[in-house]
Amino acid sequence: MTPTAKALRDLRRRVGGAPMRRLFEVLSGPLAQPTTPGAPVRGLPHSLPRRLQLP
Repeated sequence: MTPTAKALRDLRRRVGGAPMRRLFEVLSGPLAQPTTPGAPVRGLPHSLPRRLQLP
């Protein structure tokens, strides 16, 4: 048995956004390893100049 699109929509409206936010918090995270070229360095954004020297 597969729920219909309307049933899923109605359920989302009744439950609210909190479960989806919590699921995102649990599942989200960095996709790149620290050694991946181009990945953010120590949590700094990509937009920092490349010549910036970090300790």
